[in-house]
Amino acid sequence: HRYWSLGWGIYNITDYYSYYSNVPLSTTLNYVTNADCMSPPFIWQEGDITDSMMCAIDEDSSACFGDSGGPLVLANVNGDGPAQPVVQVGIVSWGDNSTCFCCIVKSIHVPFIVTHITSINRLSCVS
Repeated sequence: HRYWSLGWGIYNITDYYSYYSNVPLSTTLNYVTNADCMSPPFIWQEGDITDSMMCAIDEDSSACFGDSGGPLVLANVNGDGPAQPVVQVGIVSWGDNSTCFCCIVKSIHVPFIVTHITSINRLSCVS
């Protein structure tokens, strides 16, 4: 599966704290199964990723600091935008400091972690 992520996070990693976007930026990410996400070449270990999470990565771009809370939706066929109708599958959640460096240091394999929307539905309070 390919996903499309949107956020206002850092887009220039040479100076983390100066280059947050003023407009939403997007990237296309690939789904990684939780089992694969916790196996080499990826860095996450058994127990780091729960059933309420999923992993996403790409060789050329990534979510980064400031993108947390943004949507992860199904990508369109070309991978350059959301599928229509838009189907949100997750919320960008967390990653390792090296997540943002995916595209410069190709030897780092750090998928970004996303919360499954279905997990939020299970956790919702019922009045």
